[in-house]
Amino acid sequence: MFRITFTAILIFFKLHRSTCSRIFKSLLSILVSNTKSFIFWPSKQTIISTLPMTFKLHYSNCRAIIDCTEIKTEQPPKVNQRVFMYSNYKSTYTCKFLIVIAPNGMITFFISKPYGGRSSDSFITNDSGFLNLLEP
Repeated sequence: MFRITFTAILIFFKLHRSTCSRIFKSLLSILVSNTKSFIFWPSKQTIISTLPMTFKLHYSNCRAIIDCTEIKTEQPPKVNQRVFMYSNYKSTYTCKFLIVIAPNGMITFFISKPYGGRSSDSFITNDSGFLNLLEP
């Protein structure tokens, strides 16, 4: 990961901040449309049939492993955005996602929309729609 800020990019390429932001959003939109099919929800039978031995022995009904992941962001320009994005846990501004993987390690399983760093893991889990995908 490069960890280059918009500020560094606009100085390096001599771009205006709005131009840099517009290019980033445009590229992000292209990435989303071209990679959407990579994320899919496999059937319960598919998950059960590919369980690793440890899971078969101790967690035979495990369908998914969940984690809320935080990604550091730049400080938002507006105060209300700062409040929403500030993570007390990380002591900085973050964006959080619920990421779900299959027990066999398949990562492209479920990724929530982004949430501000202030959002709790339980709120994100309930709000993301993930729980609606689980079968009894």
